[in-house]
Amino acid sequence: MKLDGLFVAIGLVPLSEIVKGLNVNMDESGRIVVDQCGKTNVVGLLAAGDVTTQICNFRQIITSAAQGAVASFIAFMYIKTKKW
Repeated sequence: MKLDGLFVAIGLVPLSEIVKGLNVNMDESGRIVVDQCGKTNVVGLLAAGDVTTQICNFRQIITSAAQGAVASFIAFMYIKTKKW
């Protein structure tokens, strides 16, 4: 088969087991509910990327990287100011 390109889907199931038992809000698909800054309902816990409810279901590495940058800044500010 001759191809000009190939796109491989690696899955749609969020791997959010790491936060189970922490009382983190999740949606029905298992994605972690976050606000626009990546904050969860648990103080001090942020999430970013495909495992979250952000970015209107657009799951791409570039949006995940952007979310990670925002969440890391919010984490830094939380550590610095202790304000959530």
